[in-house]
Amino acid sequence: MAATARGIRYPVLTDTANVPRDLGYLAADTEAWLARARSYAADVAADNVAGGVTLATIVIPAQPLASRIMLRFGGMVGFVATGGVGAGVALAASAGTLSTNMTVASNTYLPTSGVWAAYTYEVYLTLAASTGTTLTLSSVVSSGNSFYRGLFTAEIKYTGEFA
Repeated sequence: MAATARGIRYPVLTDTANVPRDLGYLAADTEAWLARARSYAADVAADNVAGGVTLATIVIPAQPLASRIMLRFGGMVGFVATGGVGAGVALAASAGTLSTNMTVASNTYLPTSGVWAAYTYEVYLTLAASTGTTLTLSSVVSSGNSFYRGLFTAEIKYTGEFA
């Protein structure tokens, strides 16, 4: 039996003829592929936290193919006394390549003290085949503490599904 790049088996001329078996393989492989989770989400609600505090964690199981994981945090940040506030992603060791990451130096939002403000963060992770990873969203605060509300999401894309 031959198989596609996504692991869907199909017969070739050198295989013995057995239509029920071959259709069974095709159905089972397709069902397994379609049942695979490719979207993950975690709520973020953290009050009065310093920089480097874990806000949310998403575990991505090993993927059969090389993939790109699109990571997003969208929500509100606020109430920082002075300086910048944001969020960034930390990865388990040797678990892919992050396109960029948020640091205090690269923070793009400096909220006025004592108010909530909209905040979005997007980045992608390149992950090799048969590799899983743990994604940790962490607070980024230049001084003092801050508050977070929002949603941290991860969406798995395979070759051909992203530019």
